[in-house]
Amino acid sequence: MDVKEASTRSGRTPSIRHHLRFVAQPVYPVLDNRTMIKNAANNKPYVHFLSIKFLKLICNGLSPSKRMEYSHSSGFIDHSSTALLASAAFAIPTSKERAASRRARRSGATRQSKPVDRITSPTSEVSNASYVEFSSNWAGAVLVASTATYKSVTGTFTVPTPKSTGGSSEECATAWVGIDGDTCDTAILQTGVDFCVTGSSVSYDGWYEFYPAASVDFSGISFSAGDSVTVTATVISTSEGTLTIENNSKGTTVSKTVSSSAKLCETNAEWIVEDFEECEGSSCSLVPFANFGTIEFTGASATTSSGTVTPAGSTLIEIEQSNKVLTTVSQSGSTVTVVYA
Repeated sequence: MDVKEASTRSGRTPSIRHHLRFVAQPVYPVLDNRTMIKNAANNKPYVHFLSIKFLKLICNGLSPSKRMEYSHSSGFIDHSSTALLASAAFAIPTSKERAASRRARRSGATRQSKPVDRITSPTSEVSNASYVEFSSNWAGAVLVASTATYKSVTGTFTVPTPKSTGGSSEECATAWVGIDGDTCDTAILQTGVDFCVTGSSVSYDGWYEFYPAASVDFSGISFSAGDSVTVTATVISTSEGTLTIENNSKGTTVSKTVSSSAKLCETNAEWIVEDFEECEGSSCSLVPFANFGTIEFTGASATTSSGTVTPAGSTLIEIEQSNKVLTTVSQSGSTVTVVYA
């Protein structure tokens, strides 16, 4: 994150309060009127606490000896040098801390994946595929049956490094597999991984959802760019299912059995990259869509009462927003590829 330096007025020492406000606080919560700042100078997994009063003394330009005299008498830090303080104040947050910060910012909102929002009159025509359609929120492949057919769906992809498209706000995308949500839009059993970026800071969240309920973040699993992840949605009954995420690279697995008053039709199985929504009350809007690079679902398959099928013959869906197609989707054998255009 770029930090603007405070201007000097009337000969006063420039304040660093705004630096700490925007760099430290969104990552490290304020607890008991103390600002928690990670010690990044020696990469040790512990923290030091600085009172707000002490930070103000620093900002007001006390000499190093006075600052240290106050800090030792107050018992807040035990450093013998203020150089460590400077490096700690601008510590680079970890992915886990950035994810926690993002969840805190969402405290008044819910995150939700929605049924496909078809664009009936797209601005673009695709001549190299027979089954391409357009939507504002989904990109990927959907198998469609006329009767209850699909019992589970799975796929493996590599966690990407999302890039900002140039906006100043957080941008996100998510990759998931699910049952229903296309021709059957009353329920979706789904699970996947969000990837978000703000400037150069990236965070990831694994989640599960039985739409129309909002999604819930998994605990006990983390992700890094380049991790191989397998996501699976399994139907137990029309009102119950199991959602599983395996981080093959880290050797961790999380799973959740969920139920809903909404009923699955079991007529859709999908592999999707989505621009999901955040909602405050009944007001929902798409999050700014991140450049996710490429998501390739390999080993993509769905099970039916008669066996296992691949995405062959599926409907391909592209994301179009503001009269611009943002994705390119292709399918070959058991692979579905979604590329940010």
